[in-house]
Amino acid sequence: MAEGQGYYFSDVMTLSRDTEAPDFGNAGTEKGVFTPGGYKPEGRIHMVEGLLLIAKYIEDTTKIDGVYAGIRKDLANYFYPYIRDQLDLPLYTYIKMINKFRKMGFSNEKLFYVHAFLGYVLKRRGYDALIKYIRSKKGGTPRLGI
Repeated sequence: MAEGQGYYFSDVMTLSRDTEAPDFGNAGTEKGVFTPGGYKPEGRIHMVEGLLLIAKYIEDTTKIDGVYAGIRKDLANYFYPYIRDQLDLPLYTYIKMINKFRKMGFSNEKLFYVHAFLGYVLKRRGYDALIKYIRSKKGGTPRLGI
């Protein structure tokens, strides 16, 4: 990742589809963080924290400045999947979750706010329709924040 490369696994390691309940929360180590059968704000926060910890580890071990910031920015640019299933939360609970993400380091990322605001206003169905429309006009997913 630090050298612009990634890894590809041909075997399915985990599966997440709208039609299937997530498996997280069944293992003993996941209790209290994840809830079987669905995603809670705490679980989403924990997942993003984990991604940022991996990014920090990569930067620290490779000694390449900017890796962490680059990964964090990329997460912010495409943040919608991390909040997509939380858009029906009560506004107060949603804002609390968004503030926790801000404290993780997303507070200066403009596209993070775009996703957070538009997602809550348009809700899942509306934002999904907007994304589908943009993809149809662009011929695929646009590269954001570049």
